[in-house]
Order: sequence, then structure tokens, then C-alpha cells
Amino acid sequence: VAPNKTYKQWYQRRVRAIGTGTDVAIEAADIVLIKDSLFDVPVAIDLSRVTVKRIRMNFVWALLYNILGIPIAAGIMKPWGVTFKPYVAAAAMMCSSVCVVLSSLFLKTYKKPADVQRSQDRLQQKLRAIKRTAERSLDKLKRKKKHSNETMEGRVYMLQSLSSSEEV
Repeated sequence: VAPNKTYKQWYQRRVRAIGTGTDVAIEAADIVLIKDSLFDVPVAIDLSRVTVKRIRMNFVWALLYNILGIPIAAGIMKPWGVTFKPYVAAAAMMCSSVCVVLSSLFLKTYKKPADVQRSQDRLQQKLRAIKRTAERSLDKLKRKKKHSNETMEGRVYMLQSLSSSEEV
């Protein structure tokens, strides 16, 4: 332990140094997948496109709203009798922000692209078929005791690992 440092400080620095390899990879990556499915890559790209479209749309609506609302609130339409009291102008600006937030919340209704969902469903069906085949083969091997125990154990282990594997 270095002088003027407690053991706890030294240990915390070491633990942080161990975790920095992953942190560096995450910082350097354009997309970070939380799950281990590669089907999430096209979904992430599509979601980013939808998000950028929503940001641009929010910007345009807020800009138009402010271009119209600020001059009216400032009194530019006073000669024609159209004016806002300050509290009405403040409420109008609040409504602008609320509209942008509500528009952004529509991203929660995002659905995966249909082609990615179909591909994922087909892969899951194939994995279920492989799992059923492995389970049938395992049952046949258990019924057939002609093989030596060593060969039998290796095949049983391999088929059990196939049949107990998690689906994608």
C-alpha cells in the first residue's frame, strides 16, 4: 500500500482498474448490446433512425410554435387587438415543452421491424426442432444399452447440453 493512502482507497483503485477493460470497450463502441442476440443490431439501427426522425420532428414543431408564439406574446399583433397576458404566454410556452415531451414518449410504442421478427421466429423454430431431435436421440441412447458406458456418457452429455440449452 502506498504511503498516505488507506487500504480501502488502494483496493478501490485496483477494482476500478480491473473493470476498465469493459468500460473502454463500451466507450469505444457505436452500439452496445445488452443481450447476446445479434438480432438486436438491426433493431438498434432502426430504433436510432426512428429516434433521429422524432428529434427532428420535435425540433421543427417547437421552432414553428416559438416563431409564432413569441412575437404574439411580445405584442406584435397589438394593433389588431390580439395580445396575450404574461401568464397566458407562459402557459403557451409550457404547452410547447409538454408537446415535445409527449411526442418523444411515442418512442415507447416502437416495434421491431417485421423482417427481423420473422427471422428471429424462424431461428427459434429451428432451435426447437434441434432440441426435440436431441431429446429423442437421448431417449434412444438411454434405451439402447449396447454401447460402452464411456461412449454412452459422452453422447448423453453432448445431447443433454443440446437439449438443455436456452433458446435465442
